Amino acid sequence: MQILLGASAGKGNLILKDYGKNAYTILNRSDQRAYRFSRKKQYGYTGDAQEEFGRLDAAISSGTASEKEKRRQKMMKSGDLLSKPFAEVFDTEAVRFSMPPYAPLARSEACATCGEMTMSTKMVETDDGNRVCIPCSAQTCIKG
Repeated sequence: MQILLGASAGKGNLILKDYGKNAYTILNRSDQRAYRFSRKKQYGYTGDAQEEFGRLDAAISSGTASEKEKRRQKMMKSGDLLSKPFAEVFDTEAVRFSMPPYAPLARSEACATCGEMTMSTKMVETDDGNRVCIPCSAQTCIKG
């Protein structure tokens, strides 16, 4: 999504709200227009390998699928979805919206613990004066 839109969640230009939906509202500030794309139909595989997909899907649902089987099912599903016309997967509608404020501009700096570049306004100063990312400050960073 970030690549397609040229927006970044880390910098605040892409706002993520995890409601467990396949629904996206995209707005264009210069045109003052917004569209909502949402999936309202249950997905059903329509590719050529129905039997294989059914077997893989059942193994995933039962928790017995290997990593290789999970990857294969995901590739089959992705290929199937990408072969469909957009309108077959998503409903599209123009929507009214209130313009969110522009994302604040701030430089990025490296976290003193994990080294990952982080928006400077999101950094936390530690007792010893180091500036660290939020996960490292909470000791939940995967890298730190």
